[in-house]
Amino acid sequence: MARTEKLHEARSFSFRMPGEAYEVLSAVAKARSVDLSSVMNWIIAESMPHLLKEKADHEAAMLEAASSRVWARQPSTREAMRVLRDLLGNLQDEYGQLVKRSLEEDGDRRVA
Repeated sequence: MARTEKLHEARSFSFRMPGEAYEVLSAVAKARSVDLSSVMNWIIAESMPHLLKEKADHEAAMLEAASSRVWARQPSTREAMRVLRDLLGNLQDEYGQLVKRSLEEDGDRRVA
C-alpha cells in the first residue's frame, strides 16, 4: 500500500469527553441525520488549517530551541535539564515517526 493511501486510511480510536460536550455533539449529529463520528470529522476538517499552523509553529520553535541552545541560558541546572529533556523528547518522537515511515516504505518496496 502506498504511503499516500496509508495517510487517508481511516483509523479508529476512543477517548473520553465531558458529558455536556457529548450531549451537544449528539444533538448536532441527530439534527444532521449522521453519526457522532461524522460530526467529529467535520469539526476536525474545519479546524485543520489552525491545527497545521500549530504543528508548524511547534516544529519551528523546536528548531529554534535546538539551534539557540536555549537550555544553556536557563537560571538553574534543573531548569536547563527540563528544557533539554523536553527538546530531546520531541526529537525522539520525530525520529520514531521517521522510523515508522521508513519501515512502511521498505514494506511497500518488498510488495512491489
